Amino acid sequence: MITTIFFDIGNVLVGFDHRLIWQRLAVFSVMTADEIGHEIGASGIMLEHESGRLASQEFFRDIQRRCKLLPSMPYQTFCAFWQDIFWELPDVIQLVIPLQRRYRVGLLSNVGELHWQGVFKKFPVFHLIEEPLRILSFQVGAMKPDQAIFDRALRQANAAPEECIYVDDLEANVAGGSEAGLKTIHYRSPEQLKEELRQYGVTW
Repeated sequence: MITTIFFDIGNVLVGFDHRLIWQRLAVFSVMTADEIGHEIGASGIMLEHESGRLASQEFFRDIQRRCKLLPSMPYQTFCAFWQDIFWELPDVIQLVIPLQRRYRVGLLSNVGELHWQGVFKKFPVFHLIEEPLRILSFQVGAMKPDQAIFDRALRQANAAPEECIYVDDLEANVAGGSEAGLKTIHYRSPEQLKEELRQYGVTW
């Protein structure tokens, strides 16, 4: 019997575009937006932040150095640039409340502190997720598809793997969930998601 449904955040519940960050940072840099995006991507610094190994202030200082940002750029401006890149995907977000009437609904996401603060502030739906079921990589210190983050999700939910469904748009992460024993859905569209939920016996 299904008791718990975990959703990834990015490209499942909300859309996002990192290029908006690069374009904004370029105003404070001698580098172009493309150069900034390449530098940040190649450095692996985002993974350090999302895994919780690099706190937000250190993350800012590292990017400031790597991307030649003006020393006068305020930290709060950087945070605003980093956070204001999301938009709601309503067809999936609107499933959360009806699903919560029958199941526990959680988050299982690779996300850094700054992005989490941004979506939590902007989208009320995230306030509806009970805190123990917010499995966020920067807090857990592990990232999908590593088994450690799925093990943490199961412990936090106090649920057996076969009682849980995990929804993600990335095939590698879905494979990690399957390896951990969870029932999984590789998200491609709202219609496909609803159909596969029904196949698992989920109703709302």
